[in-house]
Amino acid sequence: MPDRPVHLFDGDSAALTFRETDIPSAGSIVWRDVLYEGPRSTDIPPSEADLRSRARYLADTYGESFDQTLRSLSRQYESLKAVASGKNEIVCWFDACLFDQSMLVHVLACIARWTAAPLVSLVCPFTFPGHPRFNGLGELTAPELATLYPDRTPLSPKAFEFAVRADRCFALRDPQSLSTLASSFCAELPYVAPAAQRLLAEIPSDRTALGRLETIALEAIREGADTFPAVFSATAKKDTPPQYWGDSQLQNTLRSLARKKRISLGERILPLDFPQKS
Repeated sequence: MPDRPVHLFDGDSAALTFRETDIPSAGSIVWRDVLYEGPRSTDIPPSEADLRSRARYLADTYGESFDQTLRSLSRQYESLKAVASGKNEIVCWFDACLFDQSMLVHVLACIARWTAAPLVSLVCPFTFPGHPRFNGLGELTAPELATLYPDRTPLSPKAFEFAVRADRCFALRDPQSLSTLASSFCAELPYVAPAAQRLLAEIPSDRTALGRLETIALEAIREGADTFPAVFSATAKKDTPPQYWGDSQLQNTLRSLARKKRISLGERILPLDFPQKS
């Protein structure tokens, strides 16, 4: 139905909670990709070869099936293109963190490529009452989530132009491009610049050869965290919300840290199997 929006989510948690609300809906899409990591093309949308390269990286990094990952990526773009070509409003539900902002500008760039007059609005809270360390939509109950819908922000052509430029910066991931993005401002997409700043902070420093997440994770370990859950909890407390990383990203960070510092963290901190966070 044209009067019912299609909802685009940043992950499974908020999408599942959304089903418990009475918000009008003509369907939903869940986007899953760590777009600030690994090989990326600046082409919009990515070619089949680009998708295969991306799927190989994600499968190898996160221990997934290559074929399943490739199918999932392909379906995401196919579903988004179909929705962008329709008449329904698209409501994007994204967090203010690096993980989500890099995905958000990418999907907006794709939508802009597929339609000349996109009808898109955004739900992206930075804080929420009753959540002093608010990390994102996945923390909210269905009634809390529903309160955000009426105040969604319609996105203008200027916001899409900004998203196209920002997506290219995240794809290139060179310090100069990210620095330019970090000093930019878009009123409708205010958390893109801070996300670029955080990605800059993850570039290893000349002094320590560590990025920010590696640094605070190492501090947590040196202060006594000796299991993966303990390291996760202590690192999260040291970081500033909104937290852009989950279990799998921290696990990869710990592996990188072990290689750089030539230390053995042991299976209690680097277990063979660990819980995945959507």
